[in-house]
Order: sequence, then C-alpha cells, then structure tokens
Amino acid sequence: MKITLLNDKIPCFGWCANCYVISQGSHAFVVDPSISYKAILEQLKLSGLMLDGIILTHGHFDHILSVDALRRESGCKVFIHQNDADIMPYADKNAFLRMFSNQDCEFPHADMTLKDGDILPLGDEKLTVIHTPGHTAGSVCFLGDGFIVTGDTLFKSSYGRCDLYSSNEADMVASLQRLRGYDQKLVIYPGHGATELLGNALDNVMYYI
Repeated sequence: MKITLLNDKIPCFGWCANCYVISQGSHAFVVDPSISYKAILEQLKLSGLMLDGIILTHGHFDHILSVDALRRESGCKVFIHQNDADIMPYADKNAFLRMFSNQDCEFPHADMTLKDGDILPLGDEKLTVIHTPGHTAGSVCFLGDGFIVTGDTLFKSSYGRCDLYSSNEADMVASLQRLRGYDQKLVIYPGHGATELLGNALDNVMYYI
C-alpha cells in the first residue's frame, strides 16, 4: 500500500490542508480533497489509478473544498464518520462562518457514513477506521500498513483546535491517549504539515495537554 501527498504537485487553495492518495495496485482512495479536482484526476490518470472512493477525516470546509466536484466527475461515493454527517452541508458547522462571517460555504451530504472499526477494502489490502473525536465529534484516522492518516486529530507537534462546532477537549485527550495503543513507529500523515513518527508526535503533543 502506498500513500502520496498530492500537495507536493498541486497547489492548495490557500488553507494548506493535505490531500492524499492511498493506493494499492491500480486501486486508490482520495483523502480530504482540498485541492483542484481536475488536478487530482489528472494525477490519478498519470499514475494509472482507478478511484474507488473519497474518504474524509472530518467535515471542515478546508478539507473538502473539491469534494462535490470530484464526486460528480468520478462517480465515486464520499465517506465520512456518522458523527460528522451533519457538518459538511452547513457553513455554521463546517467552520466556514468562523473564518468568513458574511459568506456561505455549504456542501451536499456524504453518500456513506463510517463508524469505529469499519474496514475499507483497497485492492488486496485494507484501511481501518479509528474514531478519534475531539477536533470534531466525527473525526477519524485511517490506519494502513505502516502508516496512519490522522487528519486534524494529530499533527507533527500539536493537535487540532477544540473550540469549533462539536469539538471537545476531553474527547481529544482520550483520542490521543488511544493512539498510544498503536505501533509508535507508524508514520503519521496529518491534515496539515509534515509527517512524523506516531510516538514522536504524541510525545510532542503531551506538552500541550
């Protein structure tokens, strides 16, 4: 299983949210489409990959800016945790109004909802959904072979803010503690910023909680 950061090749829209492609063989998932959908599809084509689905770490606007266009053009379904199903469509919940109080930014509902422990098959391998509430009630991580996509649950040296709709600081602490139960040598692929080993990232975060 291979994971690729598309932002290295495709400029983001200014919010610097990371967009990943996770692939195995000719199959792929796009995680958090925050960059040009045309550029995403072009990169998939150049790599000879078939898009199996669009999976979201959570429902904030900066991670889903291209989600509807990518869904429409690819015909793939969008997956989000069931606790974030009500966040995507509403600007007062997807954090857009916190940034731009006089504008609107809404997205259609996801097609499918996820829950903790769900398995997402990808070619001959799989991703496991880990529910990690805190940044939002439905934030998740995606566990693969040797890596974990952490979204805004865990960054290289910090964690996602907990002052937004459905955020909860106590849930965040519990989620970070839960991640201690996984292989600390896993490479994290966060929603913003650079990669790091899981154990190192958690050690850095502990200074803040």
